[in-house]
Amino acid sequence: TSNSNDDIISAFIKQICSVKDDYECEKNELYEAFCEYYKHNYSGKPLGQISFGKQIKNISGCTDFRRHLSEKIYPWFFKGIKISSKKRSLSILPPTSSKRSFVL
Repeated sequence: TSNSNDDIISAFIKQICSVKDDYECEKNELYEAFCEYYKHNYSGKPLGQISFGKQIKNISGCTDFRRHLSEKIYPWFFKGIKISSKKRSLSILPPTSSKRSFVL
């Protein structure tokens, strides 16, 4: 493809996310949003979850951590990035789509 993974992830961050030190987002939620974004804007397979995690940290400067939610639940989160509710319904689908919005 003519788009590098860095370019695709940079576009995803710009169009779908908000970056600020105190923002947090569960890793799986951000990756699922990326896969939906990718499916609607590019062909082929999206970047795998591990590679996505490494690249999103490199490009956005966010970090990751585990949160203790219960005795056996320790989900991973990104710190410094979140899905923007204002942007997510506007930018996932290409402009030529007949769909009006997309909700994750």
